[in-house]
Amino acid sequence: MENDIENLRGQILGLVGALNAIAAVLPDSTSAHASEVLTDLLAATSDSGLSPKVTEGMHSAMQQINSALLVSLHRPDTSAV
Repeated sequence: MENDIENLRGQILGLVGALNAIAAVLPDSTSAHASEVLTDLLAATSDSGLSPKVTEGMHSAMQQINSALLVSLHRPDTSAV
């Protein structure tokens, strides 16, 4: 069982990492829209009926992805070169 939990944790970290990479290459308007939707989803799932630990883990992953989206909005624009 502990092995299954560690495997699941690794999969979640991989998913968050992959989404961070995708967020880094999205156009700013898309990143901004995705961040807004994710913020709304965070609020909507606060009373999801899931156990507190599951909700905490889900929100942690979602906040990490949202942070990546926000960082991508502040990157310098290199397309004008």
